[in-house]
Amino acid sequence: MTYSLWGIDHSLQTISRLPDFTAYTLADKNIALKVVKRGTKLGDTINECIKNCYLNGRAPNWWEIKKIKFYEWRFRKVRNDYKKNKSA
Repeated sequence: MTYSLWGIDHSLQTISRLPDFTAYTLADKNIALKVVKRGTKLGDTINECIKNCYLNGRAPNWWEIKKIKFYEWRFRKVRNDYKKNKSA
């Protein structure tokens, strides 16, 4: 049986970028560490959501989607801020 993960599909694609984001920010160890920590938090939140969906036979609820989107935003923000400052 499969469960639809509507609302978190973009976040699943984003977490797959963790190695690329980390490699891009390796010049600044503090930023790279922050990328890894925030990526780990995003991944843990996605895993928890998927587990709950599987165990309860449902799609992600509103709160789970919002929580994942927040952690995705925080994850992307670190890399985007680094990229912006690097370009300047």
